[in-house]
Amino acid sequence: MLDWINDFLRGRSQCVRVGNGISSNLPLISGIVQGSCIGPLLFVIYINDIVNMFDSDCTCKLYADDMKLYSRIRTNDCKLKFQECLDRLTEWSNIWQLKISYQKCAIMNIGANCLSSDSTYCLGQQPLATVKVAKDLGVLIDNNLKFDLHISKIVSRASARANLIHKCFISKHTDTLVKAFVTYVRPLLEYASTAWSPYLIKDTVHIEAVQRHFTKRLRGLGTLSYPDRLKATGLECLELRRLQLDLIYTYKILFGLVCIDVDSLFTVRTESTTRGHALKLYLPACRTNARKHYFAIRVIEPWNSLKLQADHLSSVRSFTTFIRTADLKRFLHMHNN
Repeated sequence: MLDWINDFLRGRSQCVRVGNGISSNLPLISGIVQGSCIGPLLFVIYINDIVNMFDSDCTCKLYADDMKLYSRIRTNDCKLKFQECLDRLTEWSNIWQLKISYQKCAIMNIGANCLSSDSTYCLGQQPLATVKVAKDLGVLIDNNLKFDLHISKIVSRASARANLIHKCFISKHTDTLVKAFVTYVRPLLEYASTAWSPYLIKDTVHIEAVQRHFTKRLRGLGTLSYPDRLKATGLECLELRRLQLDLIYTYKILFGLVCIDVDSLFTVRTESTTRGHALKLYLPACRTNARKHYFAIRVIEPWNSLKLQADHLSSVRSFTTFIRTADLKRFLHMHNN
């Protein structure tokens, strides 16, 4: 395997073409072929040792070429230790000649009483800016662990795209426009919803308005109520779909289909019960709204209410089919609207 990778990388050259002019060839002494299937894997192997540089007080998370470091700052010593972690990161990048994009790096202090809020951290000689909002894999989150800006952004993008479907499609056939909405608009409103799903009614209404306005403009449906338009088009309420996605992801966690430690999120009841299913979860006490409406907490009551049978748990497909028909209306904010 090593010889195969070695042959794949060695002996390569590149040139630049502008118009009809072509530069002379230059040998490639580093890097990998862009667009190759094995490229991402080799990159991960190349940087994988970086997680071993930090002590237990500092957590490192990697996704492709993005990295997050976070730590709980309790004392001034914690500040110094976190700066030491940044210094190790700088040293690692210099040794392996993998430059850090300093302009994309920032510090975000989470919590109103964060001890680190008055501190300045550096990567090498570069001071890091302190931000109140950060984008994490396409999701905007602020330093109070709220997603208001993210919701506003996706609603704006989805509304613009939904309007373009009505404007640009020559066909006004309902099925065609609905398929376009499902393909090009709805994913914008559901991407990573397990992380940011709103609990305020105003945000729920804001998101639902995209689908509400889109269906109202469909030919022959303008005079119908929103629930009737959903039935006519075969669409589901977006709030219901987000809850279904939460439950499906809970199934994947409980059955080990994703790389998440079950015990870090859920506690399964061990005592026998005469009502409901055998995978009911404990609901812990919560002191803050951020915790109360966190995925692993908000999903427990709907999950415990499911009337699960053995055949529903045989596979993700079986569970998804069951969830699509389960009555979850009492957990929705706007099921009467």
